[in-house]
Amino acid sequence: MGGQGGADRAVKRAGRRGAAAGRARARRHARPAQGGRARARARRRERAREPLCARRRAHLLGDEQWAYNDWLAAAAGADVPRLPAWRRRMYEATGDSKAALPDSYRDGTAYAPDLLAEVAADLARQQRALAAAVA
Repeated sequence: MGGQGGADRAVKRAGRRGAAAGRARARRHARPAQGGRARARARRRERAREPLCARRRAHLLGDEQWAYNDWLAAAAGADVPRLPAWRRRMYEATGDSKAALPDSYRDGTAYAPDLLAEVAADLARQQRALAAAVA
């Protein structure tokens, strides 16, 4: 069963060269029949080579982005602060707004007023800290 289909196709393709030459070529290039265990081993090796996600989408971390950001801040050292909690809430609110209003989500603010107040307070704190560091 293993090499016959390939031999028949090679014969059809042989055209002017003759059936004997086509069969010989098919026998040379036919893959040996594999048993069940060998096939399973080959499938496992193939799956191990496959990335968990498409390479072009490797930068899309989804909810894991926040843990990754925290890991980066920790790896950078104690003087690098973690992102404030409002950043994640702002990101999620923006995502909800994009889903609900894909054509006009940039035109207005659909954020909760308390979130905007928290952002303003955090930015004012950062400005004061920067001014103190420069002075």
